[in-house]
Amino acid sequence: MQKLLIYICLVLFGVRCAQITPLSGGKKDITPPKVLSYNPENASLNFNTKTIEIQFDEYISLKDVGNQFIITPQVKENPEIQTQGKKLKITFNETLLPNTTYKLAFGNAICDLNESNTLSNFEYIFSTGSSIDSLKLYGNILNSLDKKPESQILVGLYSKDAIDSIVYKEKPLYISRTNADGNFAFSYLPNTPFKIVAIKDQNKNLLYDGAEEQLAFTKELVRPGDP
Repeated sequence: MQKLLIYICLVLFGVRCAQITPLSGGKKDITPPKVLSYNPENASLNFNTKTIEIQFDEYISLKDVGNQFIITPQVKENPEIQTQGKKLKITFNETLLPNTTYKLAFGNAICDLNESNTLSNFEYIFSTGSSIDSLKLYGNILNSLDKKPESQILVGLYSKDAIDSIVYKEKPLYISRTNADGNFAFSYLPNTPFKIVAIKDQNKNLLYDGAEEQLAFTKELVRPGDP
């Protein structure tokens, strides 16, 4: 397990409020949308199309997709994501890398239209080559002062040959964020070493913007392992 130390001070405030809800005449829908079909199929090989269509069992909507959606490895321009009734349509505007496994992670962006029931951690995987990369990498972020875990820290993987200043100029190839326990995880990685960096990414631009955003890294390269 890779363990990084990062200097961060956070103050959290909790606010509790009362919410008035109207009376309901029937049983409330608490079920998130379900996938009926994919085109192309999830985990497709030799992917060579510009458009993905995913059909659900009910009308869907997107929320906070700009922050929730992550594609890895990163592309120059995020694909266009649209809802069309019960269908999710994803359109790429650039040529993808050859022989590469891509993961489209939607986080909590997809929900049903009427009750906003969230389809949590939905992912779509495909490869432009003849196989799906399956290696993983995981670790933990701790505050360097009190050794407590830090949440919502951007953890990025860069090419092993990347220069140090790349954190200012380019987004990571692969991206993860720490959970409430400070844990992060990468999946569907190729068998190659990476440079790893953790950033307190305050403006969510996936770059390091200087002293106002804390930074942590290891001098050693990291290599993904078997699931």
